Amino acid sequence: MKIAAADVATQDRGYTMAAGPLRIHVVDLEMFTARAEMRMWHDPAGLLDIGERQRSAMLASPFCAGPRTPMRLVAEQAGRVVGKGEFLPGRIWIGKHPHPVNWAAGLVVDPAYRGQGIATTLDRKRRAISSVFGACGASVQHARIYRRLGFHEISWQRYVRPCRARPVVRRYLGDHPAAKVLTPLAEAALATGRRAVAMLAPPRPRGLTLQPAGALPADLEPIVNGPSAFIRTDRSCPWFEWVLTHQFHPDPGNRQALHLVVEPDRQPVAWMLTRVRFHERASHRGFPDTLLGSVGDWGILEPRRLTWMGLLQLACDVLEGCGCDAIECCLPPGHRTRGLMRRLGFVPLGKLYGFMHFALGLGVDVGAHPPRTWAIRAADGDHFVS
Repeated sequence: MKIAAADVATQDRGYTMAAGPLRIHVVDLEMFTARAEMRMWHDPAGLLDIGERQRSAMLASPFCAGPRTPMRLVAEQAGRVVGKGEFLPGRIWIGKHPHPVNWAAGLVVDPAYRGQGIATTLDRKRRAISSVFGACGASVQHARIYRRLGFHEISWQRYVRPCRARPVVRRYLGDHPAAKVLTPLAEAALATGRRAVAMLAPPRPRGLTLQPAGALPADLEPIVNGPSAFIRTDRSCPWFEWVLTHQFHPDPGNRQALHLVVEPDRQPVAWMLTRVRFHERASHRGFPDTLLGSVGDWGILEPRRLTWMGLLQLACDVLEGCGCDAIECCLPPGHRTRGLMRRLGFVPLGKLYGFMHFALGLGVDVGAHPPRTWAIRAADGDHFVS
């Protein structure tokens, strides 16, 4: 029997467009698991087909609160899907209390219907049904929407360290015969630059080793997930397990890893999350076939034993060992290390933007706890796994 939309979805009143009213439907966990929304409306643009990897990752979130957890919004007009936006359930701590957070996990509007305010309507609805709604790694277009809707903005300075010259040469020369000649010359120049940078770099940490970890040790959870800031995202063992075992896009080169930095007696002094992603076109500059390594998150347990810059040096060793063409690191507000980053071979390259909205009932005093003090990182939301 065909399921009627009114029976299984919450609807806005919508507003009238050229072909009729726009309706926004909430797809909850029960519907999303049964793929009910795939059968309810005509979807000629294939907007609802997000792929099995992403669907499985969303369903596996340890923070799904029950069958009514919102997982997706569908914008429908006259029975046709014209836009959609997903949620990734998460958890955020406000003071001593945990709260569910709905992270933005994709928003797309049918190209034939763009320019009519559908994306803004979807985000306004996502904000309305969430006690906490956030986005990490928002695009320039979506950032404009979040600012118009009054979201609190967080920005991370993005730094990139080039490791190989091949993507840059291919970007500007393509398959031109000169590329074969210039690539080894550019690689040699880059290697010379790395040696010069190494001479200026801070002293490397001594007596410490990296230990791959398939999960966060349970005895570290109270420290790693402790009260580091008034507003902070969850870093529990279930979160680490989820982020290490799921990703949205399949590619043999894609992987995430957790490493512990340990003393000779195996006592941990720090941890870090890294990822490797293959990009057919990296950044807005379009560097082709780039293997990009990222330092997504980290924590130092013994500051007297290891500095943040020493931890970054160890992270670069890991990612260069994976054959990355470049390494990126997004520093949260408060990290005034521009000169030190250059000494490690990193150059500033734009910013990563995040946005948060808190319902009034939560009583979050942003004046007392401004966004620059929040412990929200580039590994949050869907950014690290997408």
